[in-house]
Amino acid sequence: GTDGARLGHAPCNHSAMDAPLNAPWLVAVWPGMGNVALAAGGYLLDQLDVFELPLPDLREFFDVDEALVREGVVRRGRFPRNRLYGYRDPSGRRDLLIFVGESQPNVRGYGFCHTLLDLARSHGAERIVTFASVVTPALSSDLPQLFSVATDDRLLQTVLDTPPASTSLRDGVIGGLNGTLLAAAAELDIDGVGLLAEVPTLAIKIPYLRAAQRVLELFVALSNLPIDLSLLSKQADRLDETLRHMLVQLQQLSATETPTPPETTLGLPGPADSSLTPEVVALIESLFLLAESDRSKVWALRDELERQGLFKDYQDRFLDLF
Repeated sequence: GTDGARLGHAPCNHSAMDAPLNAPWLVAVWPGMGNVALAAGGYLLDQLDVFELPLPDLREFFDVDEALVREGVVRRGRFPRNRLYGYRDPSGRRDLLIFVGESQPNVRGYGFCHTLLDLARSHGAERIVTFASVVTPALSSDLPQLFSVATDDRLLQTVLDTPPASTSLRDGVIGGLNGTLLAAAAELDIDGVGLLAEVPTLAIKIPYLRAAQRVLELFVALSNLPIDLSLLSKQADRLDETLRHMLVQLQQLSATETPTPPETTLGLPGPADSSLTPEVVALIESLFLLAESDRSKVWALRDELERQGLFKDYQDRFLDLF
């Protein structure tokens, strides 16, 4: 539940920056369905002692396509933030580069990937790793299935032979830069691995933490880095419980001829607007859940409630967080 937690907030350690990294892997994450990549990348940033590294100016790959208005005043355009972090493994096994993008480029995405790969190679990166989702129609009681892809047969077999078990994604398309970066790596003959986990349709607009946990389990096994996933597992348990409860109540609601408002039928405090979609309700509930355990998420919750026009409906519950 640490989606992008350190974006722009990591301390700058110049002595750590200056020394070369030891055989690093680049982990690159952007928003996507279920926010699998950002949730996994954010958890790595929270668990590891990282330091920020300089990035070139990447604005040529982005455009400002909307105006932010606050109380009638138009604010200046803001480009998405991108950050690059380094991590030194104290045991000397393997270092990491972690790239976190606030949004994916809206122009020249493939050129952006080549720029990022050139930067990674300048730090000695030996492998590229991305995370993504495979959307499934239903919320399962089992662990989400893992899938894997790689830039050559040898590397793919290494991933498939590493527990936890994953299945090769035989044919298909990985949308967005979580896939495009691997295609660019293949063009440059750079080792690249994509780890994917199932995300139920109900959770495609929220940080689905169970899928993030699953891809990190395989990443930890491949990298042999000492990363404790117990906190992420506990957060995923709580979110899964909330989603299952909502799913049962939504099924009961759809089965009735005269549905009662969500605030009573779902058993969850909230607005009486029966037009709310399950995805919106799930998003708001997940943000409340995250805000309870991480107060830095309170403002993301407030912004989403205001964006949906629901802040007045949830105001009492929001204030209860304080």
